[in-house]
Amino acid sequence: MRARYGPAADLNDYVPKGQLIAYDNERAMFEAYGRNKFKSTGVIKWMLNNAWPSLAWHLYDYYLEAGSCYYGTQNPSSRCTHVQYSYDDKSVVVVNRTLNQSTGVTVRTAVIDFAGAQKWSKTSVIDLPADGVVRAFTVPNLADLSKTYFVPLKLKDRRGAVLSQDFYWLDRRGRARLEQERLVLQRRPRSTEISPRSQRCRRRRSA
Repeated sequence: MRARYGPAADLNDYVPKGQLIAYDNERAMFEAYGRNKFKSTGVIKWMLNNAWPSLAWHLYDYYLEAGSCYYGTQNPSSRCTHVQYSYDDKSVVVVNRTLNQSTGVTVRTAVIDFAGAQKWSKTSVIDLPADGVVRAFTVPNLADLSKTYFVPLKLKDRRGAVLSQDFYWLDRRGRARLEQERLVLQRRPRSTEISPRSQRCRRRRSA
């Protein structure tokens, strides 16, 4: 919270910032599964509701009111066809959950700085296979962006009807941290050693 939105001045400041983080986290989790559904095993959602007042993870809270997490899951999971932004590689992806092919679908996005100026935009026409996932294009790295910027997405069918739309608020500092963490993981050697604990478990199962 401090890194992205700044320290909370008081409770009235803390709560909406916490709700923003929760919405973003839940949406990203369900969108990641949608994009990777052919190689991902699924999503385990914890938790439905929490046993005490909190801002994290629940779909509805201690008072049985829907929190931002609930609405974060609705965007990617309630639409048959969904357009989304990928935090890891900055690609714009369209997920088709129907068994019908869609041709001539238009994907549009833009990058808007904090002052409201459009810094980049792109429109692409794609064909969606049945139950398919298509990477339409990638948002480029832009040098003259404000620290906080926005990426609106819109998906229309060939007749111009809106199928899906979404909106992302992004942070250049957060993007830099993500790239650093990815490099660290890529350089970390993969261990092939079997621990004594796993050996004991195998012996017990075979006994």
